[in-house]
Amino acid sequence: MGTLIDSNPQQLVWLITGTSSGIGRHLALEVLKRGDRVIATARARSMPQLQSLAVLGADVLELDVTDSPEHLKEIAKKAVALHGHVDVVVNNAGISVMGSIEEHTLEESYQQFNTNFFGGVSIARAFLPYMRERRSGTILWIGSLAGWTPSISFGMYSAAKHAVRGISETLNAEISHLGLRSHVVELGYFSTNIIPNRIPYVPRISDYSEIIGRADGYFDSIYGHEPGDPAKAATIIVDLVRGRVLRRARRFRLFWGWVRITIKRPSCIART
Repeated sequence: MGTLIDSNPQQLVWLITGTSSGIGRHLALEVLKRGDRVIATARARSMPQLQSLAVLGADVLELDVTDSPEHLKEIAKKAVALHGHVDVVVNNAGISVMGSIEEHTLEESYQQFNTNFFGGVSIARAFLPYMRERRSGTILWIGSLAGWTPSISFGMYSAAKHAVRGISETLNAEISHLGLRSHVVELGYFSTNIIPNRIPYVPRISDYSEIIGRADGYFDSIYGHEPGDPAKAATIIVDLVRGRVLRRARRFRLFWGWVRITIKRPSCIART
């Protein structure tokens, strides 16, 4: 293992999507603990859950990543006005819909890609003009183990997360000459509410009922027993953004509670 170096000691301003629970919330808490500023966001129905973050010093904004690009640009303008700039944008908001690929309706397929992929793209496009102007900023994408391995019943989710990795790495190649960065953090099984919050399976084709039912039961069985600690994952993520990276790290695939962090090649990973 290499040594840890903090190369970014100044206070940063973070905007994080999907902070009402899970990784987003843990990340907001860790950022506040480090003394940075947090702009915590959530959809309208989840805004009451952000009040505890506001008490701790976070700014809160209503933000739905599936809103129109024009509306998201207006929200970005409001966010930047709070502190004069935003240093880190975290595309964390996401959903999962259970079901086989053939059974998913077109609307369900669009729903998962609009939230898990295109929403993040729209957020990045809304904030990049401000980052380019300052020649400083990081776009961080929360990916998933599902984007690396076949995951029965999570086919559309897996496809969206695979796309997230591809666009993050390509975006990094396009903006690095401007002093900007795009990173993806790909998480395994962590103790969050993604399992109970998943949209339930709707059987439409009997040939898939048994195999999807088994997958559904498996996720229920591991809920509350996931090996990954989201608080530790948040610590690693903040270390990454603040420049505390493991030197001489090799490339690995992540499983269970591993976090795979794509910076450049080679990648950096750490276990939670």
